Amino acid sequence: MKRPAVVMTAIALAVLLVLALPAAASSPHPFRGDWKAIDGDGSNLSLSFVAQSRSGGRVFNIHGFDDSCTSCGGAPAGMEGVGVLDGENTINASFVWWTVPTGDPVLGLFDGSFTYDPDTNTVTDPDGIVYHRNP
Repeated sequence: MKRPAVVMTAIALAVLLVLALPAAASSPHPFRGDWKAIDGDGSNLSLSFVAQSRSGGRVFNIHGFDDSCTSCGGAPAGMEGVGVLDGENTINASFVWWTVPTGDPVLGLFDGSFTYDPDTNTVTDPDGIVYHRNP
């Protein structure tokens, strides 16, 4: 094989990789991404679901934030959790909420399910709060 043919083959393979990798990486599960809601006390809530790269899309890190949590005396609250996909539209999770920035009080360790509704493109949390995709 002549050198120009080797170079052209290498360039063609590189282009195929560049095109294929983003396509594979951009095939998100419906949960993936950022979500927002307003809870019963009128504060702003946010959720973020991030798939663990080595879990085959089954394990998610979950991050949450409440900008004015009643249980924290109106201070913000943060949440961290881990969840496992159960079927296509449910993540069973364990998570902890705490007052930001001090962690005092820690509001507790909780278990519950997050449910994705493909008809409305929403996620419902264990307390029944409905989140909409954050554009």
